[in-house]
Amino acid sequence: MSLIRQVWLLVLGIIIFALVGSIASSIWTARGYLQTQLALKNSDNAQSLALTLSQQGGDIALIELAISAQFDIGHYRSIRLKDERGAVLIGREAAPVEAGAPRWFTRLIEIESVPGVAQVSAGWAALGSLEVISQPSFAYAELWTGAWTNTLWMLMVGAVAALVAHLAVNRLRRPLDEAVAQAQALSQRRYMTIVEPATPELRDVSRAMNQMVDRVRLQFNEQAAQVDELRQRANGDALTGVSHRAHFMSCLHAQLTHEDLPVDGQLILIRVLGLAELNLKQGHLATDAMLQSLARSLEEPAGDSVPRVVGRLNGSDFAILFGHDGASSDAAGILMDKVRTGLAAYPGAASVMSAVRLQQADTVAALMSRADAGLACAEARGDFSIELVEQADLLAQAGGEVVWRQSIREALRHGRVRLGHFAVVDRSGRRIHTESPLRLQMKAGDDYQVAATWLPHAMRTGLTSDIDACAIDLAMRAIALDQKPRCINLSPRSLCDPMFLSRVVARLKDDTHATRLLWVEVDASVLARHASELTELCSRLRPMGVHVGIEHVGERMATSHAVFEAGLDYIKLSQTLSQDIASHPARQSLLRGIVSVLHGLGVAVYAEGLRNAADVTGCWDCGVDGVTGPAV
Repeated sequence: MSLIRQVWLLVLGIIIFALVGSIASSIWTARGYLQTQLALKNSDNAQSLALTLSQQGGDIALIELAISAQFDIGHYRSIRLKDERGAVLIGREAAPVEAGAPRWFTRLIEIESVPGVAQVSAGWAALGSLEVISQPSFAYAELWTGAWTNTLWMLMVGAVAALVAHLAVNRLRRPLDEAVAQAQALSQRRYMTIVEPATPELRDVSRAMNQMVDRVRLQFNEQAAQVDELRQRANGDALTGVSHRAHFMSCLHAQLTHEDLPVDGQLILIRVLGLAELNLKQGHLATDAMLQSLARSLEEPAGDSVPRVVGRLNGSDFAILFGHDGASSDAAGILMDKVRTGLAAYPGAASVMSAVRLQQADTVAALMSRADAGLACAEARGDFSIELVEQADLLAQAGGEVVWRQSIREALRHGRVRLGHFAVVDRSGRRIHTESPLRLQMKAGDDYQVAATWLPHAMRTGLTSDIDACAIDLAMRAIALDQKPRCINLSPRSLCDPMFLSRVVARLKDDTHATRLLWVEVDASVLARHASELTELCSRLRPMGVHVGIEHVGERMATSHAVFEAGLDYIKLSQTLSQDIASHPARQSLLRGIVSVLHGLGVAVYAEGLRNAADVTGCWDCGVDGVTGPAV
């Protein structure tokens, strides 16, 4: 039984005990008062009637007539005149009168009508004693009415007391619930602090947990700073701090080859014109400061668009890669305005820019060739020119948005869907789970297509929630058949659908055993754009036994505060971190640092996209918990 329920039972018990005691005490007091008043009435009536009878001169007929008259006008049970030996000389008796109260009440609370006794005489001679007993029915009626009225008032007082107790318990319960929620969040690896309550006992508990969270956060920040320093050494340009050419090209290759993400986004190249001349005119230090300032401005959001990675390709050329969530149409113009403003402080400095969209059939070499050609065109037009490289959308050639929406819906409706199979294994070769990306057959008889083909259109047409719900249903049915864990990729767009999680939870409740073997993961972009939705996903699915993680996590996102607060089970690091790791000691140090930080939070770390046995061995040496990719 919970503490709050025990407090409630205690409070209700006290209120009920007080009400019953108060009602019983008032009824008992009223009974005693009415019984006393009844006895006084009997005594007074007996004295008054005895005085009247004593004036009749001992005439029995007149005495009997006076007793009968008094009996008829009053509410008496009996009036009797007895002689000295106790024999009844004259007597009148009445049948019991209805009490005006329930019988159980009259039997439970008895009111005794004490006889009133007075002496009757004729002159100096004593005739006998007069005994008068009144009917107690009016006393019962009055007691019943008073008890009923008092009970109603007591119930009203009890209701008010219960309301006050409810408010008091709720006031006590609020900080207690917050402390419980914090403890549950800590058990789920979600590190959150709460406002310390006013109650001393709860304040001490909350303060201790807050201090623990602060210590963990401080340790996390320190380790994240160390990892950032390692990242800078392994992948950063020494002067500007952005990615060097090799790492940028690796990120670009990863974005073009992910089959579970849309090949969408934008590549922007920026060239500082006449860098050698500027270096001679302004000096080495001033030119370095200009390049550092330019790099910082390129890392900032361009309107609503956030760069995925910024790199320095050579001395004068910078590159910006926007993710599959895309860059706005005016991102290039916004960036150029920022660059122009930043270079205004350096006389003679100018730049040009080219922008090209990523397409499904692109390779790194072809994409960079088009971007370089665009940069040459912009340079030919003059300072601060922008060249938007046009390219036909190969996906759009197959039909417009309406056609794609209809094709996706028909594939879902007719069950033309299947799951892929890619193993994630631990050091001993045991399968941790099977990655199961969804495939769609857009037309009956055609090949099943990977997500990179149809996901951009699903995102534009708002069908990601239906697709992800279908994938989870397929995985649950497959798990029910073979009892093997499977992992499903969810789109960040689905998490923004207010009904999606409710649909998923309802489906998971249908088979609780299969639910415990289900893994779900979301692209790393959710950490920057939808951190609150990610936290809700973890808080609703993890208590049901579902493993929740993030995929394609780069070196920056791996140590972000969103990871600290979300409560994840695992993280899959992008192939840009593990590619050729066996031959890069600096990258090995970076991976070890990231693994150490995440293990400190209780988060498992898996490496994805491994292509050779040497990289697999290098990842094991760095402490990862599992690997996946062509080499597995």
